[in-house]
Formats: sequence, structure tokens, C-alpha cells
Amino acid sequence: MNSSIVPRISRRYRISKKRNLRSGKWLIVCGALETEINYIRELIDKVNKYCPINQKIIYELKAIPLDPKNLVEKIKREITICSEKLDIRFSKIFVVFDKDDFNDKDYNKAIKMCDENDYIPLYSNECIELWFYFHFNYIDVSINRFDLINKINEIFEKNNIGKYHKNDKSIFDKLYNHGDILKAITRAYKLSEIANINEHFKAKQKPVTNIYKLLDEIEIHQQEFNLPSIYEIFKK
Repeated sequence: MNSSIVPRISRRYRISKKRNLRSGKWLIVCGALETEINYIRELIDKVNKYCPINQKIIYELKAIPLDPKNLVEKIKREITICSEKLDIRFSKIFVVFDKDDFNDKDYNKAIKMCDENDYIPLYSNECIELWFYFHFNYIDVSINRFDLINKINEIFEKNNIGKYHKNDKSIFDKLYNHGDILKAITRAYKLSEIANINEHFKAKQKPVTNIYKLLDEIEIHQQEFNLPSIYEIFKK
């Protein structure tokens, strides 16, 4: 997998670049190889089925397996190359990462650098599985990722959809068909509001996930073009 944002230049690329600039291309970079990539790709593609071809969300999805701080620093360097040397612009830049066992200082720094550079950080403490769990249930007590995965496995077994595992290419379908994305948004937003009130330092906010902000941006896109709302698309 190409772990660089900077594209290989070709005639085909130069032509497509012009189209992407006009339509407002999004860049979404994940600090994990597949789990987040699989979910986000299917999520956006699901929404795009409700959009005319000239109003679809155009996006580039990249996996760069680095710790949060180095991930943001790499994005910043390569975005500079894209904009200054290749005249490539992205209308929105999302950075997706987990707290996991990374140190508090670097995690906080990664979020701060995103804010300073107008990137949209999509973070989870400890892990993306908290967002997955919110498709089924709410939780607001500190829990490590191993116990959280066990809880997800219990739900998967109850729904006869096998065992949860990292890099599951069908993870979005399982969560969409058996869970509720709109409730996940409500639960994650509620927890984020509580976390922001009780704890200023992001690394100390646990559990927390703000993946719902990706859905917020998708909804803005839908409203801009007068397209079906995510609340219609994902309504149960």
C-alpha cells in the first residue's frame, strides 16, 4: 500500500486532479491499516448511492500506520508538497487515530496540530471499537480496548454474525444491518459533551470518540446539494 499522500504524477492523474479540485475532494488519513479504512469507505459509499454522479463525495482514503503525532506531522509535510509543488488542494482533511497505548503528550499534540492546521481530528480513546460499540449500546465508564472488544463479541454472537476481528472488510455492513448509526452519533456526542466538561486534557478523556464529526461533515455536504439527509439514509 502506498503510504504517501503525494501522488505519482501521470497524464491520467493531471486530468482527474482538475475534476477533483472543482468538486472539493476530501482527504481522509487513518493511522491504522484496515479497520478504520474498511468502515469509512463503506460508510461514504453508502451515502454516495443517494447522490447524483456530479454531487457525490469525492474522497481519497489513505492508511499510514504511525503514532498520532508522527501521523499528523507526516500529513503536514506532504500536504505542503501537494499544495506548493503540485497545486493540489483538498477541501477537507480528516485525521483518524486511536489513543491506544500512545503517550498522553503526543496524543494531545496530535489533536492540537490538527486544530492549528484546520484538519479535522477523528480520535477515539482508547480505540475505534468504542464507536463500533455505540452502534448497539452506550457506555460512559473507563474501559480498556480488550474488554470493549469482548463486549462487541458478545453482541456479535447474540446477532449470529460471527466473531469481531480487526480488519474485517464487512464491518460496516454488520454494524449497519444489526446496529444503529444514528444512535451511535447520539451516544458519541453525548459522551464527548460530558468529557469536554469534566476534563480539559484530551488524553484524559476516556472513554471518548468523536467519529460522529465525520457524519456531521457528510450531513453538511448533503444539505449543501439538497440531497437526502443521513437521518433519512440511516433511519431504521
